[in-house]
Amino acid sequence: MARVIIAGRGFDLAPYKLAQLKTAAPFIDRINATQGALTSVEGMAASASDFLGVLAVGLARIDPSLNLEALEEMVGLADIPALRDGFMAVLVESGMIAGEAEAPVPAEPTGALPPASAPSSAN
Repeated sequence: MARVIIAGRGFDLAPYKLAQLKTAAPFIDRINATQGALTSVEGMAASASDFLGVLAVGLARIDPSLNLEALEEMVGLADIPALRDGFMAVLVESGMIAGEAEAPVPAEPTGALPPASAPSSAN
């Protein structure tokens, strides 16, 4: 399940299957095409709307009233980081991108370090 926070409310979205991915595809494609181009309020609003478009696909399965228009009324530009995180969580859970692997824990040393050798005096 992908954990999504929208306007302070938490939702658990099931991984998207092909039907949901097809519905979300235009939003995902726009996000990928404009990645890193958030230099205007219009661009940020469009990006937020695209994130919401992807998330609305899964949210509608939980609550049909959570459509794109209703979600746009609930969020502001300050919510973009949470929307981006939710979008990424959905993509990971749906198998579209690889999730982050946990870093391996370093092995504990098995013995004491060898004693430091005394400096030699070579005169």
